[in-house]
Amino acid sequence: MNQSIYPCLWFNQRAKEATKFYRTLFSDSEITAENILVSLMEIEDQKLLLLNAGPEFVPNPSASLFVNCKSEEEIEKLCLSFTEEGKVLMKLARYNWAEKYAWVKDKYGISWQLFYKPGKERKKIRPSFMFHGSNAGRASEAIGFYTSVFPNSGVKEIIRYSEDENQNVNFIKYSDIFINEFDIILFDSALKYKSQLNESFSLVIECETQDEIDKYWLELSKKGSEGRCGWVKDQFGISWQIVPKVLHELVSDEMKAPKVVNKLMGMGKLNIRELIEA
Repeated sequence: MNQSIYPCLWFNQRAKEATKFYRTLFSDSEITAENILVSLMEIEDQKLLLLNAGPEFVPNPSASLFVNCKSEEEIEKLCLSFTEEGKVLMKLARYNWAEKYAWVKDKYGISWQLFYKPGKERKKIRPSFMFHGSNAGRASEAIGFYTSVFPNSGVKEIIRYSEDENQNVNFIKYSDIFINEFDIILFDSALKYKSQLNESFSLVIECETQDEIDKYWLELSKKGSEGRCGWVKDQFGISWQIVPKVLHELVSDEMKAPKVVNKLMGMGKLNIRELIEA
């Protein structure tokens, strides 16, 4: 699958276990790569990276995976499976925007929005980011920013809150946008939540050239912050991993991987030439 942007989920030493669990829930899925640090899988047309890390960052509903279900049977099955050792955030029911919808948290803390509406054709899985607290009302600004930074970007749909929804009518209830042909959902909420966006849910950008890395590093960290190992956090709190496309090949080489990882750990912005020569 040639997909240059995809979600990365942070797990506290349970990435392999989670990958196998998700594999059982989606029939059209496969595990494409796995090592001590990460598991890479595909669910229909969406690539997911599961990071085997530590307890530093805890998932929360500010970032979730939105699943477009094909049938009532599928949404009911997924809801039951995710909540068996997880939690219901919004119960499975009919809403004015969906035949059936549920917001749930699985046993690993990952949030999923399950959606079923006949005739609503969308990609199977899309990352969804909620702008609340100090971020509330900034979804429109974020849409403008992301579609200006990435090529092949645009807006598919924007829906604002109505007056009877106990929300600010200027806030975005739902937006479906694409950046470099990658679909994401952004929306606002005036409701109070304890947790904000953090590194537990990030977006990976695979770059062909050093110029691409330099560009995205500069643009996304502007008004945000620079991190280590290719990570940046943008002005809205969304984390990005800006990596060379060749990185997966380098860390898959058993002889070369330790030197590459050691070199990578000492970097902020990643340098393709130095990683290859490690």
